[in-house]
Order: sequence, then C-alpha cells, then structure tokens
Amino acid sequence: MPEITTKQLDEAVKKLWDLRKDYEEKKRISSEACALADEAELEVLNLLEQANKKNYQLDGVAKVIAVTKL
Repeated sequence: MPEITTKQLDEAVKKLWDLRKDYEEKKRISSEACALADEAELEVLNLLEQANKKNYQLDGVAKVIAVTKL
C-alpha cells in the first residue's frame, strides 16, 4: 500500500472544502434565481388574468399559456 503524506491529505481536504464552498454558493444563487423566476411567473399569470387572457405570445421570446390543473 502506498505511503500517504500529510501534504496529500492537506491538498485533498482543501480541494473538498473549496468545492463544497463553491457548491453551497452556487446552490444559494440558484435558489435566489428560482425564487425570482417564480415571482415573475406569478406576475405574468396575474396580468393574464387581469387582461382576461389564457395565453400570450411575445414573438422571438416565449409563449405563455395559463393552465389549470385539477
């Protein structure tokens, strides 16, 4: 079995720590972005309802369709 040095362990632990920190930051950013997207979706759905529309298309961007699930 090969000899494992403290330097190898130090480097492996540091790499793990850095990757975990990076992951947690990206996860936080993703959660914030998801919350903003959810808010924007509710805003669009509310505007569609106020305009008495079930769908709306913005050419070259997207088509939004309000669907009711039972």
